[in-house]
Amino acid sequence: MVATVDSEGPGKPILSVAPMLAVTNTHFRNFMRCFTREAQLWTEMVTDGAILNNMDRLQQNLCLEDIEHPIVCQLGGSDPKTLAEAGKLIEKLGFDEINLNVGCPSNRVVSQGCFGAALMKTPETVRDIVHEIRRHVQIPVTVKTRIGYDHCDSRDVLRNFVQTVSAGGCRHFIIHARKAWLKGVDPKKNRSVPPLLYGRVYDLCDQFPHLDFSLNGGVRSIQQAIDLAAGKWTDGTAEMDALLRRITRDKTVKPLRGVMLGRAASADPCILANVDTDFYGADANPPTSHSRRTVLEAYRNYIKPFAEDGEYSHFALLKPVLGVFNGMPGNRLFRFTLDHLMRDQSRVWTAEEILAHTMAAVDETFPGVLEYPLRCPKPCRYDELSSKREANES
Repeated sequence: MVATVDSEGPGKPILSVAPMLAVTNTHFRNFMRCFTREAQLWTEMVTDGAILNNMDRLQQNLCLEDIEHPIVCQLGGSDPKTLAEAGKLIEKLGFDEINLNVGCPSNRVVSQGCFGAALMKTPETVRDIVHEIRRHVQIPVTVKTRIGYDHCDSRDVLRNFVQTVSAGGCRHFIIHARKAWLKGVDPKKNRSVPPLLYGRVYDLCDQFPHLDFSLNGGVRSIQQAIDLAAGKWTDGTAEMDALLRRITRDKTVKPLRGVMLGRAASADPCILANVDTDFYGADANPPTSHSRRTVLEAYRNYIKPFAEDGEYSHFALLKPVLGVFNGMPGNRLFRFTLDHLMRDQSRVWTAEEILAHTMAAVDETFPGVLEYPLRCPKPCRYDELSSKREANES
């Protein structure tokens, strides 16, 4: 049995890779495991209707391998009965936790589906959904939401939401520290236009000591995640400084249960290379996380069976690796070559062969980049690569 992190139980803080539409499928999650064995992974949101009626078409999202644990399946919907039925299937598939999406601001979700962030308008419905799912499953049921919506974004609105939903049995809330605009702002801008208010999440830790809270939104690095989990943050106000002292020094307020990062992990996956040692305190990181070569060789081994049976497109299999050279010499060449070969050689070569030829192209033009240790700072220019590597090894 694979060891898992129980996000409702005691223990060290959790670092999570956020659910992202058309990103966090099984291939992306297996790629993440080349960097970290400890971080909690999430599926992209799947609706109750899709699970109950189109399970065969969800293999790329819900196909689960042992190495993906600990893993959360995020559900979308608004009907307690159908969500509970979907939850039973999710538990049978082997997921460690079910999360209800109460934060997606997509117009299709909010207006047509009446779920996601729209559910913040009716916390009683969310309470009933959580209660109904919990009646049918043994795994934890959590809620991911925002700090408010439209002009309903006061502290009291958020506190009332948490108090109401917790009555249904939710003990862990993952809070995106921005409000959601339900109309007139697209999902991308909803991740940047509403201001980040981390203080609202720390305030919940103070107001609800019997509950757990994780923070999401704007997290760009593992060091930032470590600092946020430890309460090393301030908005410059005396009130917040006093609250954070009660977390960090006096230990009278329970700290965050976890921190979640999303787009940073997909855009620059190598930032996760030291998560197990730096965030979780493990003795070592996975051997596959040593360099870009070890990461990509491990992923080549993973995609080889899929590439040979032709079940998935080349793009679906290779999309997770697009950011692996982010900020490094050879990034443009890697992405261009990968795209060029997918377009021109997809009928001749498998995805694994395309990745191998792309690595060879980078190796020929930028020798040493693939071997450059992920623990070392990124060089700004290729001619700095050798000197930085030598400095870190000395």
